[in-house]
Amino acid sequence: MDEDLGDLMNVGLMLCHLREAKEELEKIIKELESNKEYCASEYGVHMTHLYHHLNTAWHIRNVAPERVYNYSSEDFDAWGKFPAGDEYLMVDNV
Repeated sequence: MDEDLGDLMNVGLMLCHLREAKEELEKIIKELESNKEYCASEYGVHMTHLYHHLNTAWHIRNVAPERVYNYSSEDFDAWGKFPAGDEYLMVDNV
């Protein structure tokens, strides 16, 4: 069964990470459009930052707020990784 967004525990922090991702995406687009010197290594750094925020917003959706605000370095690393397998698919009977 699909989870209701109202049931998610960390909407405020999810929004914070999604806004950070949006800012990073806008920065990448601006650089690609206007900076002829923009290089692959800068692009890689910016994309890594973008994905970190998107992935964290995903992973913390059902984590207890106490854990989110007192995260470990292992949590930080795990939450920043792309979701494994079909974890990101929230549909039944695809």
